[in-house]
Amino acid sequence: AGCQEYRLHQSAEDSSVFVLYEIWQNEEALQSHINSPHYGEYRNSIEPLVEKREVYRLGRIS
Repeated sequence: AGCQEYRLHQSAEDSSVFVLYEIWQNEEALQSHINSPHYGEYRNSIEPLVEKREVYRLGRIS
């Protein structure tokens, strides 16, 4: 709950590069998700597949 948009993109130049774009209702909803057991399980399961992980927090420009 709290995730308003979730999109997975793949690079057109490098098929091994993915970008996950999410919009959250608020910081509390995001932190609740990050601290949930299912998110921890997900992170552990993909760890062997991820070479590099970068997180950017963005703000919308009106």
